[in-house]
Amino acid sequence: MFMQGAGHIDGEILETLWAPFNKIPPTARSMSLAHRQEVYDDHMRDSNWKKLVGIGSVSPCLRFEDKLIHQGHITVKSLCKKYKAASEGVNLTRGPFEELTASLDQVKVKQWQEAANNAASQRDDALDIYTLSMEKGL
Repeated sequence: MFMQGAGHIDGEILETLWAPFNKIPPTARSMSLAHRQEVYDDHMRDSNWKKLVGIGSVSPCLRFEDKLIHQGHITVKSLCKKYKAASEGVNLTRGPFEELTASLDQVKVKQWQEAANNAASQRDDALDIYTLSMEKGL
């Protein structure tokens, strides 16, 4: 999460299937085990197919620094929503972050920035700067 370009995974794919999948068990309850498995598999395949064919739409939905990007390209609606939410989060935290940074010793801030840049380029042991370390009390 501290590396440029890194991000969170949006949960497990199975979790996104539970809501529509919960409608199937009452129908499948009286089926044999093999038939029930086939019905579940068919519903999963159908869900995946619908996601595949409806994965994108042509819409200019992303804004970055007041410039429209991906105009006319295929974009994914859910990714657009998440991008907008992330952008709002960045905008909400930018001010407090800058305030905090301004209140700190600028020499230390520069050292931290250099350590972060070193970690991004070196990786391996240089990433240890992000490991939380606490000294034990007396």
